[in-house]
Amino acid sequence: MLLQHNILALFLLLAVIALLYVLGERFAAFRVLRTYKAAVPVIAYVVIITVVMGLVRQERGGHWFHDMLSFWPFWLAYILMVIVLGITITDRIRKIIVRRRFLWRTDVPFLLNHAGLFLAIVAATLGSADIQQLRMMVTTGQLQQVAYNESGDEVPLPFAVELKRFIMETYEDGSPKRFASDLRFLTNDRQVLTATVDVNRPANLKGYNIYQFGYDEAAGPASEYSILQIVRDPWLPAVYTGIYMLLFGALWSLLIKKVET
Repeated sequence: MLLQHNILALFLLLAVIALLYVLGERFAAFRVLRTYKAAVPVIAYVVIITVVMGLVRQERGGHWFHDMLSFWPFWLAYILMVIVLGITITDRIRKIIVRRRFLWRTDVPFLLNHAGLFLAIVAATLGSADIQQLRMMVTTGQLQQVAYNESGDEVPLPFAVELKRFIMETYEDGSPKRFASDLRFLTNDRQVLTATVDVNRPANLKGYNIYQFGYDEAAGPASEYSILQIVRDPWLPAVYTGIYMLLFGALWSLLIKKVET
C-alpha cells in the first residue's frame, strides 16, 4: 500500500513540475525556476544541509539538528532541488523539439546528468519510506516463511527458508572470524534454490536481499539456528539507474572534450 502511495506521489510531483513550467511561460516569477538564479542557491543549500547531516550524529527522536530526516527544511530543500531539476530538464527537451535537432555533443551529457540526478534523488527519497528491514530465525529441518519487522509484526514472504548448515570460522583465541549459513529456499512457484549467505555477502531472491545477521552466541559453532536480516528496497534499481546515467554523462563529456582537442 505504501508503495502505491509513493507512486501516486511521484505522478503528483511530475504534475507539479509540468504546472510550474506552464506558469513559467506566462509569469516571470515562475520563469526564474528554470535559471541559474534558482538552481545555484537551492543546490548550495542542499549541499550545506547534507554536509551538516553527515558531520553531526543522527538519531531518531532527537533534536532537529540530530534528526535531519524529520526536519522539514531538509525535505523542502530536496523538493525544491527536484522541482528545479525537473523544470530544467523539461525546458531543455522543449528547446530540442522547437529546434528539431538533437545535438549529441551538448544535449546528451546535459540530459544524462540532469535526468540521472533527478531519478537518483527521487527514487532514493521515495525508497526511504518503502524499504523493508525484516528479521527471521531459521533452523535445520524446518521451513520458515514469516519474517518480522521492527514493530514485531509478521510479514509473509514469497519464499520459505530452511537452514541446512551453520558455518563458523574462529581465530586462535576462539573469537568469531566468519559466520555464515547454507540455506535452502522454496519459492511460492515451487522453485528450490540454495545459497550461502554471509554478513556482507547476501543472497538475492524475489527482490529481497538476505544477509547473515546473528546466531546462538552461547553455542558458537554448534548453534542450531541462524538469524537472517532480509531487506527489500523496490526503488533501488531506479537509484542505480540514475547513478549510471550520471556516470555515463560525465564519461560522454570527457570523450567529447578529448575528441575536440
